[in-house]
Amino acid sequence: MAAPKPSLPPMSPTATRPAARPAAQAAEPTRLRALYEAIVSGGSILVPVVCAVGCLVTDLIAIFWAGTVWNLPRTLFNVGLLAWAMSINADVFLPLAAAILTPGTLILAGLCLAQGLAGSFLAAMFLVVVLIAIFAAVNALVAGGAVPLARYRKLEKQYSDEREDRYQLLLQFSLLGCLTDMDRVFDQAFQILQKYFRVQQAVIYLANYTSSELRPARTIGYSSNSLDGLVIRVPPNFWELSEYDPEKGMTNIIYGRAQLPTLRAILPNCSLDSLMALPLTVKGRVVGLMNVVRQDSDEVRTENRSLLGTFGYVLASALNNCRSHETAISERDQAIRTSAEFQKKQQDLKAAFGRYVSPDVVAELENDPTGAAVGGRRQKVTVMFADLRGFTAMTTVLELEDLVRILNGWFERASQIILRNHGTIDKFMGDGIMVMFGAPIAKPDDTLRAAYTAVRLQEVFLEFKQEFAPLIKGRSLGLGISITTGDVVVGNFGSSRRMEYTAIGDAVNLAARFEKLAANGEIVADAGTFALLQNRFDYRVEKNVQVKGKEPLDVYRLTGLKK
Repeated sequence: MAAPKPSLPPMSPTATRPAARPAAQAAEPTRLRALYEAIVSGGSILVPVVCAVGCLVTDLIAIFWAGTVWNLPRTLFNVGLLAWAMSINADVFLPLAAAILTPGTLILAGLCLAQGLAGSFLAAMFLVVVLIAIFAAVNALVAGGAVPLARYRKLEKQYSDEREDRYQLLLQFSLLGCLTDMDRVFDQAFQILQKYFRVQQAVIYLANYTSSELRPARTIGYSSNSLDGLVIRVPPNFWELSEYDPEKGMTNIIYGRAQLPTLRAILPNCSLDSLMALPLTVKGRVVGLMNVVRQDSDEVRTENRSLLGTFGYVLASALNNCRSHETAISERDQAIRTSAEFQKKQQDLKAAFGRYVSPDVVAELENDPTGAAVGGRRQKVTVMFADLRGFTAMTTVLELEDLVRILNGWFERASQIILRNHGTIDKFMGDGIMVMFGAPIAKPDDTLRAAYTAVRLQEVFLEFKQEFAPLIKGRSLGLGISITTGDVVVGNFGSSRRMEYTAIGDAVNLAARFEKLAANGEIVADAGTFALLQNRFDYRVEKNVQVKGKEPLDVYRLTGLKK
């Protein structure tokens, strides 16, 4: 099952800018509502309540107990009320001051009239007016520089929201750079462009270095029929763009000293529309281009263009990651295919080589490949020739199909015995077999195994003749075997188109000569071979036998294993 593709968390709602609203809806709340919100959210309602209650209690005690108005404590309570009103909202200080002082003033007026203290009431009102005038003047002086608490808290919340927006966008950028699937990169890139930057029409191009073109890879705001018209031909030096330095341009954009260029500023001969364009570069080489054609007017500002430039760099890295990932996957798959093909060739070679040498020899060659090195190497081997006697005469009287069956039947049985005794079949020569013992892997008992194999071949040949008697039909058919031992060069010989694993040397030539001396049912060996048989075979020796191309030699005829 394929591994699930990585998914990004949904964008924070704060990261999505609302569309432009009508002027009436975008207006600030009314002053009355702003005042209410400031009082409720301010958490300082206890101050005016304490001051108002304190002022009322003071008036009641002063009028009914002392028969006058205590202006000093009353003034202190009014100072607290006015100071609170000024801290809540400087813009509505006077209405707020009037609202909080009016109830106390009316109560005081009623009490003074009931007790006949009109003069005291007028004196108290004079002090109130003076206090309001003083606080109004102070409020007017500091209103230009001071920030009311409600406005400060509103600005603080706005700053916090914008900071959260940036954190969310930074998270989206980071996760975009981690994607390795090209389609997922494009999907997430256009989600960011549309939701955060309010882009309505844009194209992301990928570089085609072969044709020197920027080809549209994904678009928004275009019909599928118009994509061919968006292909951009670029000059060869565009891929190492020098007229526009992305890193310096990025620094300028971040600090508000420049704006993203248009497409024509980068490619003067290009006729396509562009609000702003950014080459997508990785390590100084252009890998693509992002062209924004249309964007909501509220989002076209230096701050967002700075973020858009940063987004272009993240997108370039993501696209480069995707290409690197695709290359790595392709190389991995190719390595797997190559490994599978190599293993299959090894298995085929093992199966083919196993027809000529025993499985044990094949296993040893796998562990030590130098045993079958290309070219040749000198080593001591025992060579055996096993040739049918009388088969050539039968070719004139038997059907070809019968001859093939007889020959293949004998080779099948002979090969099993040879391979079982760790011999290497060099080649089949007409009705004969050339076998090597000691190549490609040499063992101490190579000569003994060759002699035992020869004896066993003579035994099996008698069984073979009985089995194929209906085809042989009493005709003379026998087997002669020769064995010689000596230094030869063993390896791969031939041309680059066809090679053959074989042995070349005097021991091979001598075995071929001795094979002519072996009559039906005989095994002949040279003196070098006989010296290595450890006196385990019965034999008879013929001295000074003339061999073609050689000085007279002793010939040993093996008659069987010693009892």
